[in-house]
Amino acid sequence: MTPDDEIWEKTVTRDFAVGRTVGEYVIRRRIGAGGMGIVYEAEHPQIGRRVAIKVLRPDVSGTRDLLSEARAASAIRHRHIIDVFGFGQLDGLGQYLVMDFLEGDPLDEELRMRAPLPVSQVVPILDDTLAALTAAHAKGVIHRDLKPGNLFLVHESSGTRYVKVLDFGLAKATATPVPPERRTREGVALGTPEYMAPEQAQAGAVDARTDLYAVGVIAFEMLTGRLPFLADTPLAIALKQVSEPPPRPRSLVPSISPAMEELVLRLLAKSPADRPPSAEAVRAELKRVKRELSTEDTAVGRPPAGPLDAGPTELSPRAAPDTVDTPVMAPDTQPEPPP
Repeated sequence: MTPDDEIWEKTVTRDFAVGRTVGEYVIRRRIGAGGMGIVYEAEHPQIGRRVAIKVLRPDVSGTRDLLSEARAASAIRHRHIIDVFGFGQLDGLGQYLVMDFLEGDPLDEELRMRAPLPVSQVVPILDDTLAALTAAHAKGVIHRDLKPGNLFLVHESSGTRYVKVLDFGLAKATATPVPPERRTREGVALGTPEYMAPEQAQAGAVDARTDLYAVGVIAFEMLTGRLPFLADTPLAIALKQVSEPPPRPRSLVPSISPAMEELVLRLLAKSPADRPPSAEAVRAELKRVKRELSTEDTAVGRPPAGPLDAGPTELSPRAAPDTVDTPVMAPDTQPEPPP
């Protein structure tokens, strides 16, 4: 552990920021901490509005750009993308973002508890995610770090749920080249190896189809309960992304529909040219899968599959990472243990 790490850990332990005023908000409590930074719950003292404030660790600021993240998220303005409405520097800690305060569960927690998920639940999660990507790509923004930890299942007061895409910290505008120093860190392409497209793993050019590859990995994981590529090291996983074909999902879970399997395998194509051309095109294919699923359900007397926000009977709420329904907004963090 470096001296900077020790200072950061001590700061996290004694909650140096709790009680401080950040812009118009007073930090009330810490709700998550991890390798990239720390997330606090804050409140406007007069009107009572709650927000989440993400503070970046100083030693990772070289590869994470919170200002770019704020600009990317704010430029899109979509129901399925986290709303970022503040940015600044916090003395003694570092850069911070002010964003929506969300109640619910990240998808990675959902998968730990319940994977594999039935196709009827996978389709609406993918559709919400692809709707967000359609809006982002239309603005020329590529996410580059899609993974279950960055997809948040928001609980609404009505009992329904929907997806918010988080953490545009690695997002890039397609019209702006990525400098070499931002492409790699210690020789490894930026991103998460388990969800990284082959061209991204090789620090090559990325476009909208790079995000679609990550959607394919997420879909594979939701449907089968495991990742398509497993290895002991991140580098070994990245090499498999580049050179090894994924297993067929139906070889792991035979109940997956053939149409769903073929779509996932197309998303996982090694060459971007072999993937669907856009997020909107994938949404159209998902509609066909859903129609086929509804037809099969009707044929055997089951009710047709409902949307993601069909209520707790479809995707029942469960405990958040630290407490039941604890509001969480922590794309790069891990929740602290309960007191």
